[in-house]
Amino acid sequence: MASIVYTVILIVSFLFLVLKKGEAESYFPIKIIGYFILGSFAFNFNQIPLPLGFIVYLLFFRPTLNVGVKRMASIFGVLAFILVHWILPFTGKAARYLSNMNLVQYLR
Repeated sequence: MASIVYTVILIVSFLFLVLKKGEAESYFPIKIIGYFILGSFAFNFNQIPLPLGFIVYLLFFRPTLNVGVKRMASIFGVLAFILVHWILPFTGKAARYLSNMNLVQYLR
């Protein structure tokens, strides 16, 4: 169920960005996907995921056409990175912990 929700969010955000473009640009949808993937690229350092792709985007990429849309695509990518690498692992562990607890015994 969760993967369906994430896929719908990804498709809706992609369509939002494609429809928001200001200037005509060749291969624009593919570039948006590339900026999203770049923003979500992770580097594991001592088992700690770091958003290396977003840092590379901030340091080296200076687009000239549709700057705001490309920036938004990379920000959506880093938000997906945060969701996948930092938030979901902890919520999964918390859900497993709560499901293993016998709450009836704590209510008495």
